[in-house]
Amino acid sequence: MDLTAYLRGGAVENNVPFVAKVPKVREKVRAVQRQIAESENIVVEGRDIGTVVLPNSQNKIFLTADPKVRATRRFKQLCAKGQKPSMRKIYADILKRDELDRTRAISPLVPAQDAFVVDTSSMQATEVVDLILTKIKTTQKNYGAER
Repeated sequence: MDLTAYLRGGAVENNVPFVAKVPKVREKVRAVQRQIAESENIVVEGRDIGTVVLPNSQNKIFLTADPKVRATRRFKQLCAKGQKPSMRKIYADILKRDELDRTRAISPLVPAQDAFVVDTSSMQATEVVDLILTKIKTTQKNYGAER
């Protein structure tokens, strides 16, 4: 079952920062994520994956973009779904969530020290994917040479 639309909906996204503050919730989710990652070769997305959830992961990618660019992207996504969103509200929500995530006591939003940081502000999705795949291939090649 694909839950992407539900998980990316406003009701979930707008409440994640508040739920993310609850230590017991974070602990349980982190345990499940680690269990899955140990048994599967997967891509995991989240704001503290590289720093807290999977700090020993070989490939850590930290995607970022200017908040105005992110708001425009989100606006276009919602319009494509037939919604009539407010650009001003989307932008304000992004700024609010970023601030909440950066300043929370538990797992604040920061890139891992060894993360490959990619500012996607001026990039198309295909360019981002190509850049990440190139980085991963290079990392794997170098990792194999070290062994």
